[in-house]
Amino acid sequence: MRNEKRMERLLGYSLVAPAMLLILAIAIWPVIQSFYYSLFDYRLNDPTKSSIHWSYSLDLEGYLQNYPFLKSALKQEMAAADGQTKQTLAQIEQKLAKLDAAIRSNDQVAKQYDKVNEVLDNFETPSDELKIAELDKQTAERLTDTVHDVVKTLKEMKKAGELQQADKVVGLAEGLEGVVIEPNFVGLKHYKDSFSDMRLWKALWNTTFFTVVSVAIELVLGLGIALLINKAFFGRGLVRATILIPFFGLVLHMASAIELVLGLGIALLINKAFFGRGLVRATILIPWAIPTAVSALMWKFLYDGQNGIVAKYFETVGLVDRMGDLLTTEAGAMFAVIFADVWKTTPYMALLLLAGLQTIPSSLYEAASIDGATKWQQFTKITLPLLKSSILVALLFRTLDAFRVFDLIYVLTGGGPANSTETISILAYKVMFSQTNFGAGSALAVIVFLCVAVISMIYIRWLGKDLLSDGSSVKR
Repeated sequence: MRNEKRMERLLGYSLVAPAMLLILAIAIWPVIQSFYYSLFDYRLNDPTKSSIHWSYSLDLEGYLQNYPFLKSALKQEMAAADGQTKQTLAQIEQKLAKLDAAIRSNDQVAKQYDKVNEVLDNFETPSDELKIAELDKQTAERLTDTVHDVVKTLKEMKKAGELQQADKVVGLAEGLEGVVIEPNFVGLKHYKDSFSDMRLWKALWNTTFFTVVSVAIELVLGLGIALLINKAFFGRGLVRATILIPFFGLVLHMASAIELVLGLGIALLINKAFFGRGLVRATILIPWAIPTAVSALMWKFLYDGQNGIVAKYFETVGLVDRMGDLLTTEAGAMFAVIFADVWKTTPYMALLLLAGLQTIPSSLYEAASIDGATKWQQFTKITLPLLKSSILVALLFRTLDAFRVFDLIYVLTGGGPANSTETISILAYKVMFSQTNFGAGSALAVIVFLCVAVISMIYIRWLGKDLLSDGSSVKR
């Protein structure tokens, strides 16, 4: 018996293994890689930090484009100078020569040194692998300190008028300041900086507010629509069709009267049995099926402060003072993105809940009616408890989607005005791609993942125990 259970367990693991490997490759590995990048000061707009460095390195291309010419310029200055100036220049030249000898004392660095020098003499560009030479910490720090002192001394001599070609000499010396590439490992610094940045907390607040409000409205509307669709009554087709009215009206920009005619016609088709009725009913998902970027662009035109039909309707009914308030004020922009998200996603929520409603036996309602239960009592004692699993799944999917929202808000408002609709995902995108700060951006991406993981665990812990139960603990 024990062997049979072990074999069943092994069989189960073997069947699940391919899916787990796929999840690991597609979902978990990018998170691990993002966490790895977040430990470094990784910036694509900074040549010294455009790749990950664990140790000190020397940019031989930059070094050899400046040092030989600086050495020649110093000799010319010494030939034209005398007294203390000549002595100071000679000391600088000796310091740089000793430093150059120390750099070339390493055999591997010396080989790269000669190869890069040869490539530059041929007016070619060395590869990244060739031009970056690893240095020991002592030599790298010595190079940095020496160059700093040399630049400081030459600037003082320039100010005193002791140099013939002051700009050239100082410029070549300053060119050596960025040739040392320091390790860019910063540990958890990006996380510390992020959590001390008010912009992150504002983005988290915007994300949380958007998620809670939009998902709550979608749940209420979706449940109401699902109950109406699930219940057989006169005019059910009309109710089903009204879900389509926003889609047809907003896409075609038609007047309300035309929308009503379309709705009535579609209602008659849905309510009547005919070939393809299932396909027509499936059109309830059209708003949800439209690509988010397309629907966001559509809503952007509808919210336009001069020609937007929705903005005009909202101004007429008094929801906004002016048409332009929808996308130019903080409250208006947040309302606009929530309204667009509710329009798009409510049909999806309704469909998930409708699937749960159709699994509830009608005999339970009949028995409750015989016992004298009111409709409200039937709803609270039968519908909601038996619909708990479906509500959990719908809430879980929608909460995770809403918390990770990016494309809808990015196209509609870009996170503005004044970052009033900037979510954590948009902030991560801006830092990573607009600022090309992959280290800080990766840290924000990991924070998004952790938030999503916490939300998932909360749902499963407090609402989803029955989903994880295998039925073994059910009392018979």
